[in-house]
Amino acid sequence: FFEVMHRITRPSLWSAVSRQSRGFLTFVSQYQKGITLTMGRLGFLGSGVKQPGLRIRIPVFQKMFKVDLRTRIQELMPQDVMTADNVATKVSAVMYFRVVDAEAAVLQVTDVDYGMSQMAQTELRDVVCQKEFNDLLANRDLYSR
Repeated sequence: FFEVMHRITRPSLWSAVSRQSRGFLTFVSQYQKGITLTMGRLGFLGSGVKQPGLRIRIPVFQKMFKVDLRTRIQELMPQDVMTADNVATKVSAVMYFRVVDAEAAVLQVTDVDYGMSQMAQTELRDVVCQKEFNDLLANRDLYSR
């Protein structure tokens, strides 16, 4: 139980959104976008979406969040699911996703990685619960896409 909780609650080293907190100069990589908030507001005194390159910010008044725009791969934990014909089964999945709107990823979601994994687990359970077990076995390739 502790290992499972540790896997769920530990901070991800490669999180989609990271916060840059030191220095006047910040480097935004080619695969990232920077979101700068000035005194907590977007679009105020030079804040907004920053393209890749070297960026200047005022440490006391501005915070910059870097958003990784690359495709991310995340393995979902195995789920115990009941099919439509009441057969208990365990399913697992791998999820591929990428952030399209960097501004929304910073301002509208607390943790993008955790939110995507929870949404994918919910959809996985929803799809499997509507199908019969024999249908899942026969169309395994169709459902794996």
